[in-house]
This record gives sequence, C-alpha cells and structure tokens, in this order.
Amino acid sequence: MKTPREILLDRHRKAEARLDAIRERILATELPVKADSRSLPLDHSFSLAVAGMKLWRELILPCRRIWCGLAAVWLVIAVMNVTSKDSPKIANRRTSPPNSEILMATREQRLLRQELLGSSIIPAAPPGVVPPRSERRERVLFA
Repeated sequence: MKTPREILLDRHRKAEARLDAIRERILATELPVKADSRSLPLDHSFSLAVAGMKLWRELILPCRRIWCGLAAVWLVIAVMNVTSKDSPKIANRRTSPPNSEILMATREQRLLRQELLGSSIIPAAPPGVVPPRSERRERVLFA
C-alpha cells in the first residue's frame, strides 16, 4: 500500500513537465537571457539595468500620481522658501538696556514675593554679581 506522500508525489510528477514549461516561459519574458547562455556570467551593467527597470516598474509606475503630488508639494515648498526673504531680524537687533521703571517693578515684585513666602528665600544678587554655585542652585529650587 502506498503512503499519502507517495500518492501526492506521483500526482505532482505528472504535472512537473508542464510546470517546467511555464517556468521557462515566465523566465524568458522576465529575463531576456537565452536558456543556452545560463552558464555564462552576466554583464554587471546589464544586470543593473534590469534591476533599475524592474525597480521603476514596481515602485514608480504604479504610484505615478502620488509621486507627482509629492514632487509638486516639494516644488511649492522650495518656491516659498526662495521667495520668502525674511531675515531673522530678532537675532540682528540688539536689545536695549532695561528701563529703570521695569527694574524697580521687578525689585518690588521680588520683595513682595519674599514677604509672602517668608524669609527662607535667598535675595537675588544685584545684576552683574555672580553668586556662588551653591546659592544659585538654592535660588533655582526655591524660586
């Protein structure tokens, strides 16, 4: 008695010749290489050209509208980038020294904050004087 494996293999052996013919026909259309020259090495430029054409057919051609849309968007972005001549004016402009009224208002706010929060806050150093690192850390933590 034959095993199921042997039965399946017998059925497929009968179709093997037809499958080989189909495989040869498909390979002949996909790769324009003759069956006689399979043992010969392929030219690298030819294989790169075939790979390039295959890449073009499978990636670019099916999505032509999408690629055209992306190209149009990038073109619009490039045109807008070139036409906008806004130079960074903020970086070029020097800031004026703070007004005396602003400095007084800031000091009053600090004093008021000290009164409200208690005396645990270290008073801020006057501008231009750099306190030690330990005091700066405490001021950052409690401010």
